[in-house]
Amino acid sequence: MARILVADDQYSVQLWLEHILTQAGHRVELAYNGREVLDYLKLEHAPTTSLAFDLLITDITMPDLDGYHVLKHLKDTNMLIPVIVITVHRDASDVQEIKRLGAKAVLNKPFSKYQLFEVLESLLPDS
Repeated sequence: MARILVADDQYSVQLWLEHILTQAGHRVELAYNGREVLDYLKLEHAPTTSLAFDLLITDITMPDLDGYHVLKHLKDTNMLIPVIVITVHRDASDVQEIKRLGAKAVLNKPFSKYQLFEVLESLLPDS
């Protein structure tokens, strides 16, 4: 199963995602904001670590460092990790920008676990 990093500043969203993803057999790490995501990813690329993530699920609106900055960092540093963005309703231009920055999918909150698993199956076919 996959190792998934979940970033959201709402604790209830973190817990819900952690619950449904671990129930499906995935290993989950939680981050509160974009700065914590980048810290995890720096550790992931350190020479002596085995923290490799198969997927990032991130909110866009977070304190300290938002999801746009995370996406830009991933793109600028060529980190090849699939990203699902979860967010409140965004207009078409926002979704275009999110995808231009490298997100593979955008789920509008609230979304169901079935919607999430459908996207997961397309991004992680072995899970």
